[in-house]
Amino acid sequence: MNQSRCAVLIVEDDDKLQELLRTLISRHCTSVDLAADGEQGIEMLRAGTYDAVIVDLMLPKKNGLLVIDAIASLSYSPRVIVLSAISRYFQDRFPEGTMVLQKPFEIEKVADLIANLHEPHPELSPSAT
Repeated sequence: MNQSRCAVLIVEDDDKLQELLRTLISRHCTSVDLAADGEQGIEMLRAGTYDAVIVDLMLPKKNGLLVIDAIASLSYSPRVIVLSAISRYFQDRFPEGTMVLQKPFEIEKVADLIANLHEPHPELSPSAT
């Protein structure tokens, strides 16, 4: 990751969580984009380049698994952070290196992950939260 530039896409349908994440992440990144549903998230992924994508699995229009499939088809590989209450049921669908935070999670964990995007991370599982 280019440390002078950090672009993150948040694909989350909960407005309050979106804004909380944007506030935290904007302290560490130069660009934070929001998508309120999976369809919009996929469109934004195809139109831009992101260092990280934070995605919920339960989304309107297209679910988070379809967003993750779209990430896998990109010509670049952003870091994927899954925030979901149901993530434990779908871990076999996540790309290698996906960081997983089971909802509810400690918001500081997300801030730490974003602040250290350039460092290698062991995969986080729901039991790590």
